[in-house]
Amino acid sequence: MKRNKKNKKQIIRKLLNKYRWLRVYDRNGHYYRDVAWLYNDYPKGWAKALLPLMIQDIHKELCYTGDVGRFRILDCKEKYGEMRCDHNGQCSYKVDEIIMKYAYLSHYTCTICGRPGMMVNSGWIIPMCKSCFDKRGYKKPYEEMTDPDDYFEPVFEVKIYNKSGVETREYDVTDIVKRMKPKYRQEINL
Repeated sequence: MKRNKKNKKQIIRKLLNKYRWLRVYDRNGHYYRDVAWLYNDYPKGWAKALLPLMIQDIHKELCYTGDVGRFRILDCKEKYGEMRCDHNGQCSYKVDEIIMKYAYLSHYTCTICGRPGMMVNSGWIIPMCKSCFDKRGYKKPYEEMTDPDDYFEPVFEVKIYNKSGVETREYDVTDIVKRMKPKYRQEINL
């Protein structure tokens, strides 16, 4: 168990050193050592499988638009089995689209180990793979606790409500899945 925590901290330290905009400063400009949302609230399975790729994609977009110095992630956590990421809004709409894609992928990524999984309703709604589910010792089988109609699709639609009505946008996560490490995408068929 301690090995996993150390591994998560190593991942986070590497990200903080590579992407300075992840660091949080107070209003006097002093750096906070502990970025609470990275260490505490973010599931370690997502930290291994999704977080480095998401930060890399956001960084690429921030460099393109010139928003690196202004953008800050305020909070990133799991809620109802989905990754939620709040930021200060100092960025282009493409950063929101990147976050939306990773939130979609988080539905199908185990929060414990980072491998492909499905939403499990065991009182808490979290995505879990079959092996992590079996280790927890639930009385009901995995198939009963998951929704068979909820399966991964590489292209998904989002309805956006605005003043002029409803707009449907289509997003493709195939490129992200292909960049994931093989052990995290082994059961995903594209």
